[in-house]
This record gives sequence, structure tokens and C-alpha cells, in this order.
Amino acid sequence: MLSRMLLEKYKLPYFSLDFLMMGLINGMDNIGFDGETHDRIKAEKMWPLVKALLTNIYEEGASDYVIEGVAILPKHFKELEKEFPDSFKGCWLGYPNTECEKKLQKIRQFGGGKDDWLRDMVDGDVREVINYGIEYSKELAEECQAEGVSFFDTSYKFLETLNLAENYMLGQGEARNVC
Repeated sequence: MLSRMLLEKYKLPYFSLDFLMMGLINGMDNIGFDGETHDRIKAEKMWPLVKALLTNIYEEGASDYVIEGVAILPKHFKELEKEFPDSFKGCWLGYPNTECEKKLQKIRQFGGGKDDWLRDMVDGDVREVINYGIEYSKELAEECQAEGVSFFDTSYKFLETLNLAENYMLGQGEARNVC
């Protein structure tokens, strides 16, 4: 959502690693993961490709380009930051402190668009996705804190937090971490 917001408001192009990941899943045999594989494993397996992609973007001089998706971990970002100082800025968004039922309510209230992949799922299955997201968000928040990478907790005040992340990415705000 942040990447689309940056595209709409500031015309910053973005590339979704999720599109790349699903292209690999649907278009290649023997990639070592599928749609049910944990996002961490997918990110680890995709890292050599993602790093080469980001390196190429950097070497081609494509500045102000947004990359988003689950196929990169905080440690990967730190690796890029070390290799290309002052060239990449990153943050993670998650909802480690949300309550499943409240999140489900918000999804049903505000979701349903053409790219809402949860819209046709029954509530029980959406709850599983939410609980997975909560647990993974907790892991990522801890990793971000350990790596010194910004993490924005969207559990409460979603739009305000999204605006804080937007300001941070544009260089107008401070880094944030879950305590």
C-alpha cells in the first residue's frame, strides 16, 4: 500500500517483489518454494536474484525507485546498505500488536478491491492469514530492531502510521522502531 501511495502522490515508480515471486512460482519448475512456503524461506531463496536486480537498478542509476514485497529481509537490506552506502533507504511495515478479530473487521470493511486477494476467502482462512502475519510481523520487528532498520507498526492508527512511513521514506521523518 505504501508503494502505491508513493506512486500516486509523487509518481515514484515501484517494483513489487511479490510479482516476481509469483512469476517464479507460476512460471518455473524446481525453484524450491511455492505459495504455501513461509515468506522467510522464499526471501532467502530469492535473495541472490533480488540482490542482482537491486544492484542492476543501482548501477543503471535508477534513483527514487521503490522496491517492495516480502522477498527481502532486514539483514538483506543491511547487506545492500553496506555495499552501497547512502544509496538505499528501507523500512518494514507490519502489525505485530494487532488483534486478529479487529484486523479481520478492518479487512472486511476496507478491502474488497480488485487486487484484494483475501476478498473471496472465508473468515476462518483470513484469520489464519492474519495470525501468520501477526507472528511474522513480530519476528520482523525484532530483526529490524537488531539490524537498526526502521519498522512501522500499523497495528493501530493505520493511516497515520502509513503517513509516518511515507515521510520517513521521503526523508522528512525519523526512523521508527517497535519497542
